[in-house]
Amino acid sequence: MASNPSLTASPNVDDWIAIDADGRVHVRSGKVDLGQRISTAIAIVAAEELEVDAADIVVEARQTGMTPNEGVTAGSNSIEQSGHAVRRAAASARRHLLDQAARQFETDVAALRMDGGLIRDPATNQSVSLKELAGGKRFGIPVDPDVELKAPDTYSRIGKPATPRGAVGQVTGRTVFVHDMVMDGMWHARVVRPPHSIARLSELDETVCERLKAQGLEIVRDGSFLAIAGADEFAVIKASERLAATAAWDGGPGLDETDIFMALTENDRLSFPVVGGTPEKSPVPALPEPPADATMTLSARFERPYQMHGSIGPSAAMAMTENGRITVWTHSQGIYPLRDTIAEVLDLPAGDITIHHALGSGCYGHNGADDAAFEAVLVARTFPGRPILLKWTREDEHAWEPYASAMVVELRASLNAEGRVVHWSADSYSDTHSARPRKGPDSA
Repeated sequence: MASNPSLTASPNVDDWIAIDADGRVHVRSGKVDLGQRISTAIAIVAAEELEVDAADIVVEARQTGMTPNEGVTAGSNSIEQSGHAVRRAAASARRHLLDQAARQFETDVAALRMDGGLIRDPATNQSVSLKELAGGKRFGIPVDPDVELKAPDTYSRIGKPATPRGAVGQVTGRTVFVHDMVMDGMWHARVVRPPHSIARLSELDETVCERLKAQGLEIVRDGSFLAIAGADEFAVIKASERLAATAAWDGGPGLDETDIFMALTENDRLSFPVVGGTPEKSPVPALPEPPADATMTLSARFERPYQMHGSIGPSAAMAMTENGRITVWTHSQGIYPLRDTIAEVLDLPAGDITIHHALGSGCYGHNGADDAAFEAVLVARTFPGRPILLKWTREDEHAWEPYASAMVVELRASLNAEGRVVHWSADSYSDTHSARPRKGPDSA
């Protein structure tokens, strides 16, 4: 396959595979579990190459600075990128371990057999365990992208039935999601939303604010960001409703109520021709007349409104600031992009922020996990040393999550007398389809 961005960013076996002091195999991946069971898949992939039981493999929790940076878990790329990287890292580790055992036994690698955490020489009955060879040690070698892999007809684990990791806990209710997290001294927080996205906070009722503070609740205001926090979750919920009812907002000109489909095709916009599947920064050529040999020309226009993600479980996050450092627990699809974006917005070194992936509601598309995480950070900065659990409500999720862009597509095709397509045109109009957190001047 083409160059794998995961291996480009993390080229060493130690980035992906480790054998601990007890001989257990640890696998590291930057792709997170969102319901697609990637941890189960990569454990099986690694187990196949290392000839161990997949159930005995530890798939490490995703954390910035500890697991590989594989960007965002999206687009069905987890097996293609992380699975590919883990497989080749495991195969490189396998070859390295066999080479070590061959030297120890003074025999050829081809004579050795590897299974169940042991490498054995059938001719002499000598054996050595992975623990003895590599327990607690670093491999210190790069991943060989051309390493020999096991042939499919020798598979003993891939393609066999397997219980998805975490499935039993989810079915029995024992799984702890980010929404369920509890830490000593933790406070709950809720955001008070404006009437729409361009409204600005103009005034708070000081009498209401003083009464809420007297009840042990704290109001957080950062520009037009407004939230309330306290130890009792129900009290915070009721207080957020009260604060919302009395807060005054400047709505400005309000939201544009022009028909969205007309706006998409008639507003000022950037237009690029797509050549070979890639947009090019050049003028879009005018649509020509149908070819002279066209006997039929068909055209159609399709309109799609904004699409709500409608997550079953609204987004949530935990955040804490301590000694100038920020720690976040989130069900974000991209812990490294989120970390870098938070660092850029707050003008902090990325190394001062640690993001842990925690289980949340699965998603197919982009939900509000990143937004909830950043809001939790804004609240946590006001109360250093205190963990803040911030949950979105159903109303928050439905109104403020990243909606899929509305679109207009205009198609035209011409056929000749033999029924062959002799001309094809497709014009698409939409907002951005890339609104995930990312650094840089084009991140807005």
